[in-house]
Amino acid sequence: MDNYKNTYGEQLTLSDIFRNIGYAHSGTLQTISIDKEKIQDDFVQYHEKCVQFRERFDQYIDEFEQKRYMSPVELLVCTHYRDIDYLFNELFTRIEQFNSEVSQVNMWKYSRCYGHKNIKHLLVKRHLYKNSHEHFFQGNAVMDVAAMIMYHTKLFDWQDTELTEYFSVYLKANQLEQVELYLLGIYLLDPTEYIQAVEDYATQASNRTMIEHVLTIKRNHRYLLQMLSWSSKNLILENDDTD
Repeated sequence: MDNYKNTYGEQLTLSDIFRNIGYAHSGTLQTISIDKEKIQDDFVQYHEKCVQFRERFDQYIDEFEQKRYMSPVELLVCTHYRDIDYLFNELFTRIEQFNSEVSQVNMWKYSRCYGHKNIKHLLVKRHLYKNSHEHFFQGNAVMDVAAMIMYHTKLFDWQDTELTEYFSVYLKANQLEQVELYLLGIYLLDPTEYIQAVEDYATQASNRTMIEHVLTIKRNHRYLLQMLSWSSKNLILENDDTD
């Protein structure tokens, strides 16, 4: 458990963080048998949820386009239509790939994970909170990796080269299997925040100004486009024969 000693006061580089988290995941790795049908059913339900997201998004596009004069938010969302439509197609493909890969494995990997609060603090402050172990949990390492990528890419505009560099550092410490890479792709392409941002505007569910709505939607759109590009190049094992 040395990798989980509190590093409060010790400044870490981003490479250190990704490497140490990888070693921590690898050092606490356990495997258990899995209920394939249960996992596949869960992702069928997630697929259905995303179909509903897509239908709602299409409805908002129709509503916006029927207006004689669209607001800046409405115009922005309409320009995103092709990108988001493509995103859903890709996400559905990733879910299908994941379910197919799950059917071929018998064991699932679990590690002691840092959790979102620790990940956020590590990436910003470069050291762990005191008593940070309170936020640890048992789960697949992909959950931590997704949190690291999503948090830093959204807020600090990591470029693909930086993201690939740090992800490679992590993989040298804890190699992920293809089924886990498919799962990571699904997490990274999750459209929930983008759709919620559009819905917040359309239903006036928040007190955000027009500018705030625009910035939120733009940020989520930019993130999703980057994840579409990056994940397609980096989440397939070199020896994998999957199309």
